This record gives sequence, structure tokens and C-alpha cells, in this order.
Amino acid sequence: MSQMRTLLHIICIIQSLHVVFSQNENMCAHKETVMTITRSIEVSLEGNIGQVECTGRVTVKQCEGTCVSKAKPSGNSETGMERTCHCCRETGQTSKTVILDECYDGTELIPDFKPTTSITEPSGCSCSQCRN
Repeated sequence: MSQMRTLLHIICIIQSLHVVFSQNENMCAHKETVMTITRSIEVSLEGNIGQVECTGRVTVKQCEGTCVSKAKPSGNSETGMERTCHCCRETGQTSKTVILDECYDGTELIPDFKPTTSITEPSGCSCSQCRN
């Protein structure tokens, strides 16, 4: 019985340490995801100007993760609270060209028509002071 109680005590300590350490870690990083880009493009088809819907799939980077934020009582603050807020966000941006490889005139696929468009993605990520 004594060994079981000791084992349960050790498990509780380990779980408590895990919670404390995980709450004090900044874990903000690039994550790749695939997204579909859709654009409406004005084109001239057989002498008529019209709109076509074009789509393309692209792998992009995004910033994702957790950053340490806290609010604690303070005798030096007007509100009585000292707040520190950090969020996972981009440190810079880069432009990426996306090939829109499927364009439709209504329901009909337009062959050999592959326009491009640009999107912006993060070039780096970090925990930064939150801004409005």
C-alpha cells in the first residue's frame, strides 16, 4: 500500500511539473498548410469580355503556436493588474506566386489557360508583444 501511495505521489508531481513547464514555454513556429486560392479574372473569350473563376492549390507557411501571457495583481498599476501579452505572429513577409491551374467559364474548363496571382506568407514567426 505504501508503494502504491508513493507511486501516485510521484505521478502527481510529474503531472504538476508538466503543467508548469508547458505554461511557461513559447512555442511559435512555421507550419505548412495547403490552401485553395480562387480568383475571378476578366478575360476576352472569342471576342467577348467576361469573368472566369480560376483556382489553384498551394502549400503556404503560417505562424502557429502558443506564447506566454499573464495577468497578475500589482500595487503599482492604475487597474491593479499587471498584464503581459504575447502572441504568435509573423516577423516578416514574403510574396509567393500561385499558378491558377483550373479556370472555368461557367461550368466549362478552359484548356491551357493558367494565370498567376500573388499571395503573402510569413517569412518567420516569433512570440511578439500583442498589438491592437
